Amino acid sequence: MDIYTLDDQLRRFEVFDAYKSLIWVERNRGPGEFELFTINTKAARDIFQRGRRLTRRGSKCVMVVETHTYIANSDERLLKVYGRGVEKVFEDRVVAPSFGATEDATGKEVVWTFTATGSQAIRDIVRKATTLQPNDSITYLQPIDDVTEGTIPEDDAGSYDVRPASLIETVNEIAEVYRLGWGIERLADEPKLYFKVTTGVDRTTGQAVVPPVVFSEELENLTDVSTVESDKDYKNVAYVFGKRGALEVTRPDEDPTVSGLARRVVYVVADDIDDEIPAGTAYNEALTRRGLIELAKHKPIMAFEGEARENSSYVYGADYNLGDLIEHRDEFGNRNYMVVSEQTLVVDAEGIRSYPSLTYYKQAVVGTWDAYNPTQHWDDVPNDTAHEWDDLP
Repeated sequence: MDIYTLDDQLRRFEVFDAYKSLIWVERNRGPGEFELFTINTKAARDIFQRGRRLTRRGSKCVMVVETHTYIANSDERLLKVYGRGVEKVFEDRVVAPSFGATEDATGKEVVWTFTATGSQAIRDIVRKATTLQPNDSITYLQPIDDVTEGTIPEDDAGSYDVRPASLIETVNEIAEVYRLGWGIERLADEPKLYFKVTTGVDRTTGQAVVPPVVFSEELENLTDVSTVESDKDYKNVAYVFGKRGALEVTRPDEDPTVSGLARRVVYVVADDIDDEIPAGTAYNEALTRRGLIELAKHKPIMAFEGEARENSSYVYGADYNLGDLIEHRDEFGNRNYMVVSEQTLVVDAEGIRSYPSLTYYKQAVVGTWDAYNPTQHWDDVPNDTAHEWDDLP
């Protein structure tokens, strides 16, 4: 698998394939990373000098070399090269209402409040952060358009209060709440980078627009499967305390009457909400938004990794992409709807391996409505089966 260095105009400059191993990780949200081992020579150090931008064949991602580690043993001298995606530049930008005082002449806090969908909010915030000061622009980043990629419907618009914060933290917080992906791509051999926001494409069997993608050991397209499930940090209710009242906010997918050991409460202090918002509907909406943001940070975890077999019918970049919604079927017949959160490429002495990392979106448990194919029509279901549906939860 060839690695290309890029020149100052983002054009492919040198090709390099004389490495011992490579791990290349692309992510649905924010910077990916890579790790490369090669023989420690002056030529290699010159090629992979810190700050050098790289890409690989077939990838739209741009990585930046950050770290050299020199390893010497009795057998050989190695150079370990590590770096992250160009999206890391968002760590070095700040989003704020303006480059000025945090309070106005009356002592009122200065905030940037606007109403938009999650994708619109992210784009507006990136525009603001890259023009906050004259030198904050990002080299080669094209004017950010208002196109959101993907076919999964986006949630309704919300209201956002923006205060001084790291750009990457602010963008990731909104992306987490609204299940969005984002990144920066290089699409051709020209000095241009493109910022994108995506909802992903629904590739489950619950739709009939694109061919479905189903991973399972039973279908023999996965091996070395590893799954982690945890509700250790899960919360389903937020108590939000503001200056002029408090509100109980329940997760949208949870029973509002949840109680006993199943009730898991997190508290949120929201005394920074705009003092000019009057008590009542508008104030409660502001408290609700703050509660939902906090609950989004305390979701159940279901992480899955498995290596796609060499003869798998699914090819990354063709049959599925980062952010897409796909299915994983477990040994018990459950259909897990999962988001492709990472794609990892490994090249070493054993060959080339590529596999997705999936994060939980929704589970279709056997014996519930979700477990049945949503594309079926009632008239096509045998009477004995339809009768069984009467009592499904």
